[in-house]
Amino acid sequence: MGKQGEIDYFGALSEHAQQHAIGKPFSDAQCGTLITRIGQVMALLPPTPARILDLGCGTGWTSSFLARLGYQVVGVDIAPDMIQVATQAKDQMGLENLSFQVADYESLQEDSSVDGVVFFDSLHHAEDEMIALEAAFSALRPGGVCVVAEPGIGHHETEASLHAVEAFGVNEKEMPPTKVIRMARNIGFSSWRVRPNHGQLLSLLNAADLGDRKGLLGLMLRLSITRPLIASALILGGKYVSGVVVLEK
Repeated sequence: MGKQGEIDYFGALSEHAQQHAIGKPFSDAQCGTLITRIGQVMALLPPTPARILDLGCGTGWTSSFLARLGYQVVGVDIAPDMIQVATQAKDQMGLENLSFQVADYESLQEDSSVDGVVFFDSLHHAEDEMIALEAAFSALRPGGVCVVAEPGIGHHETEASLHAVEAFGVNEKEMPPTKVIRMARNIGFSSWRVRPNHGQLLSLLNAADLGDRKGLLGLMLRLSITRPLIASALILGGKYVSGVVVLEK
């Protein structure tokens, strides 16, 4: 379980699920949320044409978004099938400032050479997240930043996560900002800050996404007069549940 499950994951998917992975973010029901989240990551990175490592890039959609903005991007993933798909898409788009490599992000060989590192829904798949974050630290130049946009508290207990662990043997962990910051302190990052998860804010403010919410929270989210208050509460306190962490070396 763990790394081998991550390596074999794409090949174990059904054809429909593979096409979904290939088509992200546009194939996903939460497309708007995903695009909002990658937009937030872009806003937190150094200016283009900085060199960026996209760790755990999967089929490469996040890497291609970054490259199309003008970054020099290297996407890294442990799964050869994922990187093959990502490379094919990159070639079709003609992105010369984007490359991919099959590698375990827990054993990177980069040494103080990149301006930014991105973990986008990927650090929680690590076998040892501390080692993965240490590798990102080593890869960054002094003053470089690592942006960590991960599922927050309770992610490992969701139905989808439990199914993924059982069916595919992958790692599914909760990765809240408090955990990321605690590791960053031990590793030696010089500073850190937490930003509200803009994708979650979008979901809370979008009435079309609120139909299945129960209880008082569901009622408050369905009322246009109280929905902004819930969003404000998320900005003030909820960012430590599932916010985006920016670490500086």
